[in-house]
Amino acid sequence: MARAGWGRVVFAAACIAAAWPVRAQRAPRVDPSPAELALSTGDLDAAEDALYEGVRRAPRAPSARGALGAFLAARGRFRIGATLLEEAVELGGDSASVERRLASVWRWAGEYARIGVLRHSGLSQGERDAMLRAGMAEPAGAATAAVALEPNELAGLGRVTLMIGTEAVPADISPLADGLLLPATPASLAAVEPVGASGDTTFAVARQVMIGGVALGATPVALVPLLRAARIGLDVLARVTPTFDPVAKTLTVRTGKAPAGGDAWPLYLTFPGVSTVAAPGAPPVALHTQIGRAHV
Repeated sequence: MARAGWGRVVFAAACIAAAWPVRAQRAPRVDPSPAELALSTGDLDAAEDALYEGVRRAPRAPSARGALGAFLAARGRFRIGATLLEEAVELGGDSASVERRLASVWRWAGEYARIGVLRHSGLSQGERDAMLRAGMAEPAGAATAAVALEPNELAGLGRVTLMIGTEAVPADISPLADGLLLPATPASLAAVEPVGASGDTTFAVARQVMIGGVALGATPVALVPLLRAARIGLDVLARVTPTFDPVAKTLTVRTGKAPAGGDAWPLYLTFPGVSTVAAPGAPPVALHTQIGRAHV
């Protein structure tokens, strides 16, 4: 999983970059926008500049404001991105599509109560209830812990052990996962507080999730039938500013900011999923793919 010559890799929400998804075009194909051209070569700064220019040229166009908001939110600037998305709705943008994106943004920000009150989030009532119950919980205190990161390339970025209540739960770190997914077993059910269901999936709140000695606080979870191993999304880990060290096979989590050092990945969120710019001038690649993991 490690690339030769790489040291520690710091994953923090502030270093994430992303773009508003481009909808499929009908023939004849229109020329790509400046932002699309910049993204095709991995130039995230140029893409951002182009989106800002779009808003400057059309300050009341909901599409321009929404595109910039989604891009900034996915670069880790969640609050300003969410504000721009909300303004896009006020200017006439489609509330359903914007609120679905807002649900993803607030999930990464850990502001679950904001998701619970969205009317068009696309979530089931059970999942919304779990978000509301988890509320605005933040990791408590200041702590740092380094835990073993077991290689598991078939499932994601490695496997760590979580403490959910008194239950030790091995969990695969998955770039494609949203939230915390647990196997629907009696042990998992006993460790959480169920609040609702949709089909065979039970939604619940884990009152305390620990990684090493670091507390994530109350966290919404989904208990999924036939799931063999727990999965934790990078949106959950982002709350504790994780540092991956593929050489030492450790994951360090903390309730404060990460110290300077290591390599900041040029990442962007695709909701769901995470991609990275593997090389200057190259288009982004999905982190869960073999090519993407080769650059970790």
